Amino acid sequence: MPAASRAMPDSPVAATHERPSWFVIEQVKTHIAATGHPESDSRLHQGPIASDEPFEILAMVSIARDKRPEQDRARCPMCDQGNKFLDGRLVYFPRLGAIAAIGHCCADGANRLVADRVWEAKQKTALEENYLLDTIPTLALQIARLHALLPVAEEAERVFLQFRKDGARYQRRLRHIVKNGGELIVDEVMQSSGGAGPRGLRASGSTIETRAIRFGRMNGGLAVANKFTPASDLKSIVDALKTYPVGADDGAVIDYVAALSSEARATVYANIKAQLQKLDEAPSRLKEFRSFFEVSNLERLTSWGSHRDASFPISTAIHNYGEAKRFFQMMGDGAPVRILISAKLWDAL
Repeated sequence: MPAASRAMPDSPVAATHERPSWFVIEQVKTHIAATGHPESDSRLHQGPIASDEPFEILAMVSIARDKRPEQDRARCPMCDQGNKFLDGRLVYFPRLGAIAAIGHCCADGANRLVADRVWEAKQKTALEENYLLDTIPTLALQIARLHALLPVAEEAERVFLQFRKDGARYQRRLRHIVKNGGELIVDEVMQSSGGAGPRGLRASGSTIETRAIRFGRMNGGLAVANKFTPASDLKSIVDALKTYPVGADDGAVIDYVAALSSEARATVYANIKAQLQKLDEAPSRLKEFRSFFEVSNLERLTSWGSHRDASFPISTAIHNYGEAKRFFQMMGDGAPVRILISAKLWDAL
């Protein structure tokens, strides 16, 4: 190998001959963090090291400036310059059998690119493996949590589908309000421009003056969405999670994760994470849906829809119906919507 890629014979070299263990890496990181002086660690190669010497990143290191009385930076053994870095890398040089702390940019571009790619791949592997080892043992509990949500989700889906079947006209108009921010506003016609009385806003070229009357925000936009299938979605999550070793002991989980190829591991990681994120979002989506049927929201809709200048007429209310149901009704310029809703829609989430 070229002489330029070897340390100078009289350089202080801490030879390890093999990649250091996790324990040694943590010891060096602790020393650097505590002292702020990688130069004082006898386990580290102090240079000079050729800039084209291949290396492997072991860890990122950071030096607090207040740990260095002269308020300078650490010396880099690779570019052989003092006052060089505070944030750098702990690296291993396989051909030198040595480790060193170097600055981020203190290496040949090609070697640095290769090292960065290897480091990023290892970090990705560690992230995925640790997530799967921590998460797969909890999947049985996650599925139990999901089953607890199903009664509410099934009733919400049933109500939504009936509302869509019987009240598509109302849903379509209210959906337009949601798309425009959910604010219930009526442009009240005040007078013609030649009349007396209070003055409002007049559109360009118009003799009609209006003022905006605000009734507040309509809650529960999911009740008028194009699609809302909470129960079906939860069942799909269960089906997806059950393809993994649910209920397996720790040893079996370790064996399962260890046997995954890098591509398979990335797929399992992404899928489990996505399914659990959907599960985490399910309670808030159910709460949003049922907020449409809150008395205060329906009263707000009725006040807005009953105004003489409302874009379309609407009147709606909800009442208790027996001990375990509520009766929802919506009327306007189309056929009325009447839905009996089980009280379980309002069960705790």
